[in-house]
Amino acid sequence: MKKLVLFFLVLISSYWTYGQSCGTPASTNPRIYSTQANARGASSAVCINVFFHIVRNTDGTDVFAAPNTDDIVRVLNEAFSPHNIIINNAGTAFLDNTNFTNVDSPEESAVLGQTNNRANAINYYIVENLWREEGGTVIGTANSILSNNMVIRHNEVLRSTSPHELGHCLNLLHTHAISRGREAIDGSNCATAGDLVCDTPADPGLGRDNLDLTCTYTGTDGFTPLTDNIMSSTFEICRFNFTPGQGQRMRTAIAEEPLLQPIVSNNCVRIPRLDLLCDNNATTVTLENLGTATTTWTVSNNVQIVGSDNVSITIIGAPNASGDGWLRATLSNGVEFTEEFWIGRPDVSNAKIKDGGTVNQYATYGFSVVGDRHADRFEWVVPFGWQITTYGNNRSATITPTTNGRHTIHVRVFNDCGFEYITTSLCVQGSGYFCRDFIDPDDPCANNNSGLPCLPDDPVPFSIFPNPVSSVLTIKSPSSNPSQSTKSSGALHRVQEEQQKVTYKLFDSKSSVKSAGPVSALTNIDVSCFPKGVYILKIYGKTVQTHQILIK
Repeated sequence: MKKLVLFFLVLISSYWTYGQSCGTPASTNPRIYSTQANARGASSAVCINVFFHIVRNTDGTDVFAAPNTDDIVRVLNEAFSPHNIIINNAGTAFLDNTNFTNVDSPEESAVLGQTNNRANAINYYIVENLWREEGGTVIGTANSILSNNMVIRHNEVLRSTSPHELGHCLNLLHTHAISRGREAIDGSNCATAGDLVCDTPADPGLGRDNLDLTCTYTGTDGFTPLTDNIMSSTFEICRFNFTPGQGQRMRTAIAEEPLLQPIVSNNCVRIPRLDLLCDNNATTVTLENLGTATTTWTVSNNVQIVGSDNVSITIIGAPNASGDGWLRATLSNGVEFTEEFWIGRPDVSNAKIKDGGTVNQYATYGFSVVGDRHADRFEWVVPFGWQITTYGNNRSATITPTTNGRHTIHVRVFNDCGFEYITTSLCVQGSGYFCRDFIDPDDPCANNNSGLPCLPDDPVPFSIFPNPVSSVLTIKSPSSNPSQSTKSSGALHRVQEEQQKVTYKLFDSKSSVKSAGPVSALTNIDVSCFPKGVYILKIYGKTVQTHQILIK
């Protein structure tokens, strides 16, 4: 038992030392990407080539037992495939040069990295030993951050050093990087400092002083670093994962960096894209380029498996299921695909028709469906006789209401599983109908709930003309009407007294006051600059008189 404990401690100690010995030089000006690669699902995974160079003596004899490169690819795929990066074994070649079996410096590593270098792959060189530096013996290096070549010590190829150095090749920095400044503990500068990835917390650098043998951070300085992150300086045996943000940065580098674009391959296993699954129609998903790998299929609990074999699976949505679902293919070569999709009819839980409310009869308005998910077509239903024109895949429409009153607009929101309804209510003003939500605090009828005009018993006979109007609207009071000369002087005096207190307000369809002022014998209102449409004119005396005005 004592021997086993001693062996375990020696093993842990060796991993401790090696975990800090990355020889990759720090990037002096790492790129900040303005756009990020899409992370939609496994069907959008990118396949990249890795070519292996095993260094031997010049006479062709082995310096170390040649590793199985398929095993190395498996280790790499276990780390990269969850982030939609699939590693293709592009081949293996021997490099017979005794001078390179032991690499003595970064400069020598750089020369090796260009020897027999293949532009269409990440070149993975396997050697006996690398140089020593202050932090200990170097066990792996990418010759730069963003590179198509890396050098690994032969007994490290199946450990986390492999994905760590490949991460550097794909433009990942150490989580404790400081070339663009230190990341703040609160992450406020995460996009422009540290490792330039916002879902990796600020990292002070991990080592013996702040990490225990259970991979737990013991520092008391406010940091909460990811001690299991592949790009950290934690123990080798602690490093297992990339974050989604690191995966996104790598995919972006593959898509945008000229050095990496040639490494993209079409030879990896692929899964076809699946966006939608219904509960009334089974769907079959078939893997491409599977090769000799075996497949284990799993699904979310709202998906039912109808049948499966090593290459394909047939699935259907559970009865009445709705929501996000997933399908996972776990392959014996280390690749894991997780394809996410929507199950059922469109999601309209947050959908609405923008805009609604109060509108004017015969005016034209724009409406759009917003907030829906997983819909691919739309069908508008409006009251009979209304004019409608749709555009933008029928997501938007211009509508001219031709009847007044309260109405409802319906939109059927479709996908291949069926449709859902969303609605909006409209109150159409016009032809003597005014909506109750047209509120004016000066109007004694403001609290009228009938939805009809609030007319006084004995309205003051003001004349409004012309109507429709395009330039000047005139309000003519009773005292300027010749027929009033036959009235008694007392009646005329009453009207004149009322005129001294009379004012007007002209409202647009949104209840905004466009013009206001006192009413005289002849009051002229310049409406030439007002938008065309239906307006409401209110004249205030002892009573309120309301008129609908059309500006054309």
